[in-house]
Amino acid sequence: MKFDVFDYEKYSSDVFLGQCLVDVEARLLSERWNTEMGDRPPLEIKQLLDKHGNAGFGELEIIVEIHDGHDNIPKALVIQPPPVVEVNARLCV
Repeated sequence: MKFDVFDYEKYSSDVFLGQCLVDVEARLLSERWNTEMGDRPPLEIKQLLDKHGNAGFGELEIIVEIHDGHDNIPKALVIQPPPVVEVNARLCV
């Protein structure tokens, strides 16, 4: 699975930040993944890479869950930004 990450721009074209690959087949065939991480898959941090394989702009936090068609699929994890906190800043020069 390939993730392309862009910075949304309202008034111009979106900016490409990077991409990362997740090898789903390797996980599906991995004995360790199926026994140890099947119930609660871990949060993974993947480095974003540019189109040439160099470090991009940051990291992508992902959780990969793999379910057979016969599994009871758990409720999806709700991902949302943290709440906005208003602050007052004062600068003395």
